[in-house]
Amino acid sequence: MNRSSYLVLGVAAATAIAVASVTASAADSTAQGTSALVSYDCDSQPSSGLQAAENSLATGGTLIVSGSCSTGLTLQAETTLAGNNAGTVLHGAITYDSSDPVTIRDIQVSCGKAPACLNIENGWRVNIESVVTYGGAAAGIELSAPTCGKPHGSGCNVNDYLAHNFITTKSGYGIWLNDPGNTITDGFITDSWIAGGTDSIHLGNAAGWQVVDNHVYGETGYAIYANRLYGSQITGTDAEQGSLDLIAQSHSEPSEIDGNRLYKGTITQTSIGAGCSLTVVGNVTATAPSFTGCTVRKAANLVA
Repeated sequence: MNRSSYLVLGVAAATAIAVASVTASAADSTAQGTSALVSYDCDSQPSSGLQAAENSLATGGTLIVSGSCSTGLTLQAETTLAGNNAGTVLHGAITYDSSDPVTIRDIQVSCGKAPACLNIENGWRVNIESVVTYGGAAAGIELSAPTCGKPHGSGCNVNDYLAHNFITTKSGYGIWLNDPGNTITDGFITDSWIAGGTDSIHLGNAAGWQVVDNHVYGETGYAIYANRLYGSQITGTDAEQGSLDLIAQSHSEPSEIDGNRLYKGTITQTSIGAGCSLTVVGNVTATAPSFTGCTVRKAANLVA
């Protein structure tokens, strides 16, 4: 079943449940896990009631937040958090720890020195769209799967979709796949803007990931660091400062590196073992790329 089919099923499931809208006092009295739709305005209601509103959601439910909230939020399993773009700001981190899907969209998060503005653990089909983050000591958005394969876990994090996000950080990574063990695979990072920090996009595991049409600038490290290339695609990056650092595994599925423009950087690739394959086409770099240990098909690349 494709991603669009999942979304249609999710909408159908949500509409089958009675819709409710609660105020701060009503959220506290509503039985947790029964509401399909909850609206919460932090400008007219106390921010201290926001978590209770989230806790009242049923599976498949949606919390719509508006105003400036002086707190972060821990999301319930298989729910949606939706804001009103510039009209919604959370002054604290968003956290999630479940093997079920979750959606976060149209919201701003200012998290200061919290480890990450969005800290997603053990998710599956995580959708993060049109989110603006400021801060994060380790990352603007961090994905990890610490319980993958453990008795209290339930599978690994696959099929995530991160799109149209704007991330600003002074330290750490913009987007961080914190995955040393091949547990977060086969997702999309696309059409996003990432400013500052060390590596703009740091993929501890790039296996199956499609990183497409992202604009990064102001980083002190790499534009994209991609470990464990395996059937991966990195294309359309517009990097004002950094380089692409690619690490391919032995006997990996072919990966494609194409159409990236690195104004001051280049492409470097190293291998663990032998037998990897790369297609490198249509890139513009400041200095000549360097490849070690991979079979590389190169065509129409330009050193500016």
